[in-house]
Amino acid sequence: MNYVDIYNEIKRDIILLKIKPGESISETELTKKYKISRTPIRDIIKKLENENLLEVRPQKGTFVTLIDVSMLYEIMFLREVLEIAVAREIIDLGNFDNLMTVKLIIAKQRHIIESDLTDEERAEKFLDLDDEFHETLFHVANKSFLWDVISRAKPHYYRVRYLLNLRNKPDMLVVCDQHQKILDAIINKSHESLKKDYHGHIYEGVKDLNKIIDNKGINTVNRIGKEVETVEFDSESMMI
Repeated sequence: MNYVDIYNEIKRDIILLKIKPGESISETELTKKYKISRTPIRDIIKKLENENLLEVRPQKGTFVTLIDVSMLYEIMFLREVLEIAVAREIIDLGNFDNLMTVKLIIAKQRHIIESDLTDEERAEKFLDLDDEFHETLFHVANKSFLWDVISRAKPHYYRVRYLLNLRNKPDMLVVCDQHQKILDAIINKSHESLKKDYHGHIYEGVKDLNKIIDNKGINTVNRIGKEVETVEFDSESMMI
C-alpha cells in the first residue's frame, strides 16, 4: 500500500468507527502494520489531526477525537441551505434527463437494505450510496466544487451518519423514501416541497441519536438537544 492508500484506510476506519472515538493510536503499531517508516505515518497522523479526526496529546499519545455533536447543527444547516439551492438550480436549468442516475442510486439503496449483509456492511454501503445520491445532484447542478467544500467540512458528521445507518431496515427505508420525495419534488418543480422534504431528511434522523450513541457505547464531547427537531431557516432568497 502506498501513502494515499494507508491514509484513506486509517481515515475510513475512524469514520466507520472501527477505531472508536477516544481510542489511542500507536505510531509504532501503525509502522508495523503497514510496514513503512515512521516519517510517512507521522505525516498521515498530522493530516488526520488537521482534519480533526485525531488529537495528539504531548507526553500522552495520539487519540481519535470524540464526536462533537454540537457541530451537527452547523453542518446540517449548511447542508440544508446548499442542497435546497442546488435542487432549485437543477429545476431552473431543466436538467431532468440527467436524473436517471439518481433514480438508480435509490434503487441500489433499496437493494442493499434487503441484502444479507451484516449491519456494519449494510451501513457502510448504504452510507456510500447516500453520499453518491447527494453528490450526483450537485454534479447535475454543475456545483461539484460546493460538494467538495461540504465533504471537507464533515468528518464528525460522517461518523454520526454511520451510527444512524446502523438502525433497523424500516428506518433505512424511510431514508430511501425521503430521497424519492426529494427527487419527485425536483421533477415536479415543487419549491415548497423541496424545503419541507430536505428539512425532514436532514434533521429527522437525529432524533434518536442520543439513544443510538448510548447503545453503541460511543464517546462524545456533548449531547444533542431537542432543539435540533425545530431548527428552521428561510432559504427563499438563497442564490448560487
